[in-house]
Amino acid sequence: MRMAANSIIFSLLLFTTLASVAGNLNDGNSPSESFLHCFLNRTGSSETSTQFIYTPNTTSFDTILRSSIQNTRFLSAAATKPAFIVQPAGPADVRAAVACGRGHGLRIRVRSGGHDYEGLSYVSAGGPFAILDLSNLRSVAVDADGSTAWVGAGATVGEGATKLVERWQHVAPKLVDDLLIRAIAVADDDDDDDATALGKRTIRVTFPGMFLGRQRELLSVMNESFSELGAEAKHCSEVSWMESAAYFAGYSDMNSTMLLERRPQYNSSSFKAKSDFVRKPISEKGWKGIWRFMAEAKDEPVVMIMEPWGGRMDEIAETAIAFPHRKGNLFNIQYFIRWTEGEEAASEKHLGWMWRFHEYMSPHVSRNPRAAYLNYRDIDLGSSSEEGRTSYSQATAWGRKYYLNNFERLAKVKAQVDPESYFWNEQSIPPFSA
Repeated sequence: MRMAANSIIFSLLLFTTLASVAGNLNDGNSPSESFLHCFLNRTGSSETSTQFIYTPNTTSFDTILRSSIQNTRFLSAAATKPAFIVQPAGPADVRAAVACGRGHGLRIRVRSGGHDYEGLSYVSAGGPFAILDLSNLRSVAVDADGSTAWVGAGATVGEGATKLVERWQHVAPKLVDDLLIRAIAVADDDDDDDATALGKRTIRVTFPGMFLGRQRELLSVMNESFSELGAEAKHCSEVSWMESAAYFAGYSDMNSTMLLERRPQYNSSSFKAKSDFVRKPISEKGWKGIWRFMAEAKDEPVVMIMEPWGGRMDEIAETAIAFPHRKGNLFNIQYFIRWTEGEEAASEKHLGWMWRFHEYMSPHVSRNPRAAYLNYRDIDLGSSSEEGRTSYSQATAWGRKYYLNNFERLAKVKAQVDPESYFWNEQSIPPFSA
């Protein structure tokens, strides 16, 4: 059985914008006073209420003003501070703030994540204004039917994805042996040309899965273990095991005959992959930082593929076969990037970003050694250019990361069956030497 992937889509860099509203004062009060009375009347609040609106005389005003500011150099004495900070509890409060600001001549500046590089969401070089602070609008409404999620504008980086991926890393390694659920994060440029020009990107997280059993069994397991995904019968397709293998390999549109008859085709693009193993859950703050790093890299089509461990992987001893990455790992990560530019400068740019991303991930993954998956071979770990003359000590640079403590045993086998290292490559296992 194959579960259709549930996609979590949201805008990562929630750049604030200047909401320009105009209006004329239509009574004798100042724009600020008129705005305040109008807002309180529309929302049913009392003048002593601090639930929605804060003035410079409110004790928490300065704390709230600074709460999401990302660039403190704009907090100069010369800059105009807001007359009010409005923290709406819902859409009705937003409508009230905009209507009152327009009607009484007080401009509104909208602040969501506080990421405006020039501070235009919270200070001004001009006249009075109010901040519409959307930090309370943090809801995440998942539409399993449409495979989307609506995320409130006040949600900071990765709010929707963070909740599900953080939950996934705890659940996926402990699911029944017959169920596999992956998590795949992709950084896409926004479809909106203006948004892309501003450096804004979208993180899309999907959760494709496979269950060896019947639909009713699957839904029971999902409802009990991972109800947050909202899996229903209409999200599932019952297929043969061979069809499921084709699906995960990216050939779901081919039948078995077509797959057997297909031939390798030249691919004019280039790619780079790196890998990691995660042994401790990544914190919510950690995930948000990861999404931010991915989102801030314009034109880097990175894919982060996460495969859960657990199940049979935990039951096989580390020393049973050459592959050592067993009990204690929560999931494996493959970082993958593909590009079509042929110029060397373009390749260097993409490779440089991948190296920086891999380095950024170092606090969240295994260490001593930082393990890697051989199937995602990574020449950056080390290599030898001396054909057939790689020393054992030199090869530990990559060998220990691929094979952990099994590397020495494999090198001793190599010494017995191929002592002259006839079968050699830049990252091959050399004969053991003390």
